[in-house]
Amino acid sequence: MDVQEQLVIEGLAAYRELARCVLASKFHHHSHDYDYAADEAGQRPEDCPPGMEWRKPESIPDAQIKLVVHLALHGLQTMSEVAEGLEVTTPAVTGLVDKLEKRGMVERVRDSQDRRVVRVRLAPHAQQMAEAYLAERRSQMRVVLATLTPEEQRTFIKTLWLLVKTLYSRQEAEAISK
Repeated sequence: MDVQEQLVIEGLAAYRELARCVLASKFHHHSHDYDYAADEAGQRPEDCPPGMEWRKPESIPDAQIKLVVHLALHGLQTMSEVAEGLEVTTPAVTGLVDKLEKRGMVERVRDSQDRRVVRVRLAPHAQQMAEAYLAERRSQMRVVLATLTPEEQRTFIKTLWLLVKTLYSRQEAEAISK
């Protein structure tokens, strides 16, 4: 992997942490019940459930996108693992999974060794959506980095991480003072 691609990946990691930090105390899901819409060509993926149409990520509430992207990156997980990864409560994840399951985007799977354990996984079309979403984010980071010299790129990434660290420190201080 070349240096430029490493910077793209690191920039996106910093960006995700920055977004998580800024939104950590505000993580919520929208109460709107969205219908699926066809893509720009009026098509839906073949594996999309009947009656459900493909919809671009922008039309899905942010909290649900985060969960979908998390599962795309980490694969099959329990509700507790997802909650830990997203830094939210298990009930919050359960509510998001319920909504995504109604949309046909995730599936609950019982563990074959212990039937009490329930894991959640993405439906194939949701995996495709997450991959497209991540590819767009990588492209956006490449565009930003392309405007900078190699030294400015490293400084930019370092600054993003410094901002993440500063905001997390402030949140921790505020939490302790409450």
